[in-house]
Amino acid sequence: MKITPVATPQKPLHPKQDIKTGNPNNSFDAVLRESMDNASSPAANRQIVLSPVQPMHDVKCRYADTTFRDQVLQEIEGLLDIMDDYRMNMEDPRATLKEAYPFIERMKDETERLKPLLESLPEGDGARELLNRALVASTVEIIKFNRGEYLK
Repeated sequence: MKITPVATPQKPLHPKQDIKTGNPNNSFDAVLRESMDNASSPAANRQIVLSPVQPMHDVKCRYADTTFRDQVLQEIEGLLDIMDDYRMNMEDPRATLKEAYPFIERMKDETERLKPLLESLPEGDGARELLNRALVASTVEIIKFNRGEYLK
């Protein structure tokens, strides 16, 4: 099948404009100089007074009494709980893969959510190593499920 154009435009829709027109009123240099002159004027040097920051009483931290590392460990535990639920579902001979798919989706969402935490932990930290292993295990399991390794 050969495709032929119906109509070709006779004139360009947007004519090319010469960048160096020689007209200083339309050039970038003129606009930049005007902006710089306005910035150095006495009116531009006045101080801006900002209103004070309002307290944030309504903001509630998810883990108010724990350190960041403890928060990360609780997040890892949540991922491991999802993986354990998935394992129990896969061990059940009456369970179908359709029933296991929501666990895979939850694992995938949790894995994507926890990936940025990995970079926030210092090298050599045990929590970083644990998080890395949990992320690798969940990613491998997601790939195996989606590849169809559990089809009967």
